[in-house]
Amino acid sequence: MKKYDLAVAYRVYPGISKVPPIYSEDKFKLVDFCFSSFVKFLGDVEPYLWIILDGCPENYKEIFIKHSKFDMEFIEVNQIGNAKTFELQLQILLEQVNSELIYFAEDDYFYLPNKMKYMIDFMQKIKHSHFISPYDHPDYYNLILHKDRESDEIQVNETKWNLRASTTMTFMTSKVILKETEKVFRTYIRNNWDSSLWLSLTKHRVNSLNFALKSFISNTYYSKIILKSWYYTPFQILFGKKYNLFAPTPSLATHLDSQHLAPSINWNNIFQYI
Repeated sequence: MKKYDLAVAYRVYPGISKVPPIYSEDKFKLVDFCFSSFVKFLGDVEPYLWIILDGCPENYKEIFIKHSKFDMEFIEVNQIGNAKTFELQLQILLEQVNSELIYFAEDDYFYLPNKMKYMIDFMQKIKHSHFISPYDHPDYYNLILHKDRESDEIQVNETKWNLRASTTMTFMTSKVILKETEKVFRTYIRNNWDSSLWLSLTKHRVNSLNFALKSFISNTYYSKIILKSWYYTPFQILFGKKYNLFAPTPSLATHLDSQHLAPSINWNNIFQYI
């Protein structure tokens, strides 16, 4: 059986949940824009793609057929929602035998060209990298939750990578690590938050009584994150392995959420020339 560099489960929903800085009222054009950038991001990397279309009109398939020269298959479901499409991604990537390296992709990310090789290179060279994100989230610089993670830096080739406490549900890992952490990720299907499940894996702040007390007194958002983490994943927090999550500086991609574009890159200027 043919082996691929990467196995990718890419999920698509025809609605708009965040306010993107481009195509804010046209999800078809937004998906086209994002997937086109993802193909360029892959460069010479050869993936196998599963495209999960959740209640999408038939013409959405044209986007992927038009842009992709890669082997892929479509999985069509009928508006099953965010949690269930993530569950599909989890099932597909755990069961597939195409690649040891795997990638969870959401449909509203814009990628810089030829950068996927940097992610793969980092995962292969840095053995203690369990998870990596392409997205340098602005929360890393704006929220107290992340402040003490900024100094842990590794440079590989042209990219600097920092240890981070959490990220979104767009990330790379290996089948081995995903199998180890499957139970934690399955809590997302049961309404756990992405931030809460990532904190239980990275073990950042969740064991800090001082931070928990301050959060309960002064910041309800932080306190909810901590409570959800303990509610859904107490065994992982108390007895589970600590996992490393890295993200790049500067970013290799950005979530197309107008309020949370990755910092230090003029994305709007880039969008004008595409």
